[in-house]
Amino acid sequence: AKMTDRYRVYTKVKKLLKQMLKLDNQGQVVTLAMMISGIVLSRKAQLSAMSSEIPSEIKEKSIEMRMRRWVKDEIDVEAIYMPFARQILAALAHLPLVLVMDGSQAGRGCMVLMVGVLYQKRALPIAWLVYKGTSCTTRWSLDRAQSQADPQACTQPSRWPQPANPRPHGCS
Repeated sequence: AKMTDRYRVYTKVKKLLKQMLKLDNQGQVVTLAMMISGIVLSRKAQLSAMSSEIPSEIKEKSIEMRMRRWVKDEIDVEAIYMPFARQILAALAHLPLVLVMDGSQAGRGCMVLMVGVLYQKRALPIAWLVYKGTSCTTRWSLDRAQSQADPQACTQPSRWPQPANPRPHGCS
């Protein structure tokens, strides 16, 4: 029964992704379906735990390596992530939106600055930026952003500024 449940979750996720995402590379859809199914079924975000839940004849290690390549590769955020972000925002539009900002270390001297919508004690990311730096740099950036905030400028939604290189050298 467990294999049947896994298969049902995976095939439903893959079908929904194919409908939602307009990607030329169907391998990306399959990998994303594997990752989402793995997180849902294992309730963990570790690649090894996720890969152990995928209903496939492929070896778990091969699935884990496929997921690892996905995480390391640059993705088309507009094509892959924005459809989800739009759905999240549309579903929460009837509630007061609370935005949170967080700076987290992302290994090898890199930081992630994330803005998310708070929902049920979780931050659902809607924008992020990876850059070379430390937590001190992030604290300075947050302080600077707060001191320069202009509430009048926030009446229209705007896109997160895209850096010339979204993943600086040495940040993976």
